[in-house]
Amino acid sequence: MEEIKCLTGETAWDTGLRKVLADSLNRPISIFPKIWNGSKGLTLSYPALDSNPNMSNCLELRKGPKGGPNAFNFFATKRLKPGDVVLIEDACFWKISRQGLFELCDYCGADAALALMPCMECGLVFYCSNACHKAGVSEYHWFECKVLRNHPLLTSTTSLLMLRIFATGYTAYKKDFVALYQHFLQMTKKNINPLRVYNATDRSAKARYDSLFAVPLSTALKKLYDNDKQIAEDVDQLFDCLMETVQSTSRTGKSRCSRAELSKLLKHYAIILTRNMTITHIKLEVPLGLNAASGEGSDVLQGDRCGTHGFYPLLSLFSVSCNPNITLISTASNRLVLVATRPVAQDERLTILGYYTFHTTNREQRQAAMQEHLKMVCECDACVYDYAMINPLPELTACNEDDLKKLAGELRSIGVTDPPYSCEFLWIQTLFQQMLTYRSSMRLSGMIGYVDTACWKDIDLLAELYDTESRQEN
Repeated sequence: MEEIKCLTGETAWDTGLRKVLADSLNRPISIFPKIWNGSKGLTLSYPALDSNPNMSNCLELRKGPKGGPNAFNFFATKRLKPGDVVLIEDACFWKISRQGLFELCDYCGADAALALMPCMECGLVFYCSNACHKAGVSEYHWFECKVLRNHPLLTSTTSLLMLRIFATGYTAYKKDFVALYQHFLQMTKKNINPLRVYNATDRSAKARYDSLFAVPLSTALKKLYDNDKQIAEDVDQLFDCLMETVQSTSRTGKSRCSRAELSKLLKHYAIILTRNMTITHIKLEVPLGLNAASGEGSDVLQGDRCGTHGFYPLLSLFSVSCNPNITLISTASNRLVLVATRPVAQDERLTILGYYTFHTTNREQRQAAMQEHLKMVCECDACVYDYAMINPLPELTACNEDDLKKLAGELRSIGVTDPPYSCEFLWIQTLFQQMLTYRSSMRLSGMIGYVDTACWKDIDLLAELYDTESRQEN
């Protein structure tokens, strides 16, 4: 009998470990030790809104000026201090980056490098458990998988995220393209308050798809992208793939899917992602293997940055500036925390960095990037007054306490003789952003306290100086 079991592959060893292996595959395994939980300590600095528990009540959404780049903008309803957390937002749609493909679950974004299971049909997405696999297939991957199998050369990040958005909406509307397109027309014709469209407490597939329409796109703004080569390329790359799959799976018949309607829908997705897609980064640190020279174990840590390309609806409601007062911090593969990086006055407009080119480019290069991607001219203080380019950040070879002390020392050595919005103040703000980013990437709970004592007090001095000078001028 044992020989028969061996011939059929059912040995006693396999029988005993089969259940253990199945249990392991169903249990996500984090690659981070439990003590690295510093990111869990970031919570809202003010009470949350009842309608959106991830947003602080210090934010107020107001209509922007007519003809301006944004139809709505966030403003501060009270004075904010450096380090105040104003928003914690999870992505409504995301796609794992190439670096994180074998590290993060495609459905929930969990760190599960040792427990990922590939999709058996396409082999291009990985899940941390059977539950995530079933949920992903039922919400979007049943459609996505057909496209990826037939078109393996579809590799553009924007195209892949557009595919996931369409698959989610197509599934939510029961494979009825006509119903999906009619919903698109209704939502884009209305001038709806974005906070009424976006429901952060509802994480269903339909609610996440509807969050796309929390991003207001005027007809005039859409026309600016008519001749955009990158958007045309992304739409063309995905169009034929979707047309074929929709016609073969549509519940209402092949003739009901119009090529013009599908093209218009994809262009809307592409514009939203071009203006609002954000990349999150998680710094993974693992011990290197044996040292080839000595044959001994190495204590050096090898860093590998991975994360997701995600769509965060509320980020589109912040104005763009090269001298922002809010910075973004990645605390999970599909989560962003928005933190004030300098004193913010009451009724001041809240701004974020639109494209991460500020520290290495001059005003002309920044303006060209803004015009290319956002179709707007930046009118922030740094561009209007043409601040000198900030010196590059110091090269950091390892993330440890010594590096943070070095940054804090540079902060204290600058002094507080110059008022805010000068080059020196921007340099302080840059260092502060760097400390927050590295504190988050290390996930060390003790470091946030060190940043408190070493850095925030120095910036508070600038805030007090600014208030004193303002009173003297008045």
